[in-house]
Amino acid sequence: MKEKKSNSVVEISKVDYSSVGLRGNPFPIAGLSTSQSPYPLIDPKMDKEVHDFINQTIQSQEYCGLVVLGEFGSGKTYALRYIETLVETLEMRADAEEVLAIYIEHPRPTLIALVADVCNRIGRARFRNILLEMIFADFARVVSTPDDPDSAERLKKVKAAYLQSAHRDLFANAEPLANLTSAEAILNPAAVVDRIWAGGGSAEFLIQFGTDSLGLIVGRKPPCGKDVARHFAEFALSDDARAAGFWKKLLLGDLCAGSKVVAGISGQEIWHYFVEVLRHAGYKIVYLLIDEFEESDYQQAKQASLRGFLADLRDLIDSNLEGFALVIASKVNAWDLCRALNPAFTQRFSRSVVLASNSVTDLKKMISERVRQVRLLASNDPLAPFTEGAVAALQKLSRGNTRVAVQACHILLWHSASIGEDRVDEKMVANLNDISRTFYYARGGR
Repeated sequence: MKEKKSNSVVEISKVDYSSVGLRGNPFPIAGLSTSQSPYPLIDPKMDKEVHDFINQTIQSQEYCGLVVLGEFGSGKTYALRYIETLVETLEMRADAEEVLAIYIEHPRPTLIALVADVCNRIGRARFRNILLEMIFADFARVVSTPDDPDSAERLKKVKAAYLQSAHRDLFANAEPLANLTSAEAILNPAAVVDRIWAGGGSAEFLIQFGTDSLGLIVGRKPPCGKDVARHFAEFALSDDARAAGFWKKLLLGDLCAGSKVVAGISGQEIWHYFVEVLRHAGYKIVYLLIDEFEESDYQQAKQASLRGFLADLRDLIDSNLEGFALVIASKVNAWDLCRALNPAFTQRFSRSVVLASNSVTDLKKMISERVRQVRLLASNDPLAPFTEGAVAALQKLSRGNTRVAVQACHILLWHSASIGEDRVDEKMVANLNDISRTFYYARGGR
């Protein structure tokens, strides 16, 4: 070992990990990564199952369900983040985003609340931009085909609505609607609409046209497709404040025409229409990743409520058999309860990954893979700066719990680097409790 430095506590941000041969600490202190580097899963069989699932869904673009089962700290969140990273880094087309992964933790106890969380993760601005791109692309098509009777009629209605609006002098061009077919309008329609509103104008003269455009996508879908098309059009073409109101109403299950609620919509239907729009926008498949699914049980007052929630989620799956895949991470006992309450729901998951407790061999693989990513120089010892004895002691201390082991690795590496040691051995692991207290003070604890 190298000569130790003074015993003064070194602040977390000031630790130099070069003494242990690393550029930094590759072990997240939370025990999981928020931005998941694509480390492989520990078990090759599990890793293959995940890759097979992704390949199957990408190629078929049809629904498939994957459930990741394990106890607390077994790596369920890691597995979901790993899947998210694999999906987001798929190389398909350089000029288009074709796969969307949405990660949700702590699912709320009703389907419409869960769907609202998912839609908010997609993003109000992103979804509005998608709708506007569809509307303006259709407008450009109509303008370019004036000899088509349908196009001529639709364009006539837009011009009539524009002339009846209170801002007929909105555009300086001789042709008042020329700005709506410019390159900017096609590439960035949201900027054009926002500029109309910012200039004291209104884009409401386009609402009926937008309703007809979006109606070609969602309007033919019963039972409320026409109302959805109208609501989507008003949301997309409104100013920011009113758009936020339309978004909130939608996620509460209300469809509006102006300020009037004209119909109700379920969580299953909201998700169905969202997937329809996303697929029309070019997304081949949308992955929904739900973590901590056992909380669906904890938040229900009665088993009958949980049974109803599972039935609703099953209906959501059955109404989205194309362009959609669902991955759930859950504790084993919670999944067994779901199977007992609603076997049909659990049967929608044809693939599964069971995360067992980590062995010494598993822990070695995880440590060697992580330190390899940040190693300053090549080493003949893939575990360095950890010794074989340290890994065995870590496995015993963590009792096979991946999260506990990762947190311990972070603290031990910090301690070793802060005192100038060049390795982590079993004696250091034995002193983890005392080291952890010092680490807590270094983070600003009292």
